[in-house]
Amino acid sequence: MAVPSARRAFAAAACAALLLAGCSGQRNTHEGRKIERVIKQFALAHDARACNFLAAKALKQVYGGDTRAQGHAACVKQSKRFKGQRVVVTYVDITTKSGAHATARTEDGKRYYALTLIKYRNRRWLIAGINPEAKPG
Repeated sequence: MAVPSARRAFAAAACAALLLAGCSGQRNTHEGRKIERVIKQFALAHDARACNFLAAKALKQVYGGDTRAQGHAACVKQSKRFKGQRVVVTYVDITTKSGAHATARTEDGKRYYALTLIKYRNRRWLIAGINPEAKPG
């Protein structure tokens, strides 16, 4: 199905405007700010506190073990080597009541990350997954 050229031009202009405006998704909502805070606190943690920001899925996937407690214990053991670093959360997309995606980058812009978060027991956002991403552009 062909799209009229005027419609294509409008769509291209709208996309360009969003890119130039630095669309942050739902980062500036109440829940978006909670998600941003979790990501920033996790990134700054240089000790075992970092483990408290990870969901059971992430703990088991990264540190092993059959239970959250085992994954958490392994994370705490490894935490002696953690180094905190400031990040800038660039985008938040709340996909469901208990699920979200976000992107973040280091302050120097050298590394980018895609994060998946879950809201644990409808109270607290936790990081369920972190994937390094290629630098945009």
